[in-house]
Amino acid sequence: ANLQLGIIRRDRSVYPDTTNVRRYDVALPFLSGVNWDGGDQVNSTRYHSIGSVTMYKPDVFYGNHEFKVGFDQYQHYQHGEWGPLEPANYMLFTNEGEPYQFGAINHPINSLLTPSYLGIYAADSWTIGRRLTLNLGARYARNDVSIPEQCTEGIAPPSNVAFPDQCFDAVDVPVWNSLAPRVHFAYDLTGDGKTVLK
Repeated sequence: ANLQLGIIRRDRSVYPDTTNVRRYDVALPFLSGVNWDGGDQVNSTRYHSIGSVTMYKPDVFYGNHEFKVGFDQYQHYQHGEWGPLEPANYMLFTNEGEPYQFGAINHPINSLLTPSYLGIYAADSWTIGRRLTLNLGARYARNDVSIPEQCTEGIAPPSNVAFPDQCFDAVDVPVWNSLAPRVHFAYDLTGDGKTVLK
């Protein structure tokens, strides 16, 4: 038997230079000012577990069998907080140094992601006599991503004119369920293990 458990924890905070407004010149092109990730704080936790059990049964149902069952499970929780850009919650576009466009930034942002994965499999390595081996099995997998209801509130001025407070309904992302069978054989043509047909 085998069992592995893992936890990955990641905390990220970006503290950029906040003395210059973010600027982008479309003609040069050249980008300056505060980094786009300014104020970004992400808390991410991933839980991953893998397990399997193997059992050998000789002289059962026309041969020897090695049975194996197992699973692979993954759960991810990620919460992101993206604060307002400093010193101003907007960016300026220029064209060869001349004013060109104004870019509104929809910060602060709070986001939540909760994807998960589950895989279950079973296999049998079936040896018939001394020359034929069948590897039979199947794997079921489920991929599920959840996007809960979330709101955008308190956008820092002057970008709040373009991004008023609003809420978004939960999104029903399709759940992917798959089943993959496996059939494989190996036949020893000469009985000495030197010539095998697969």
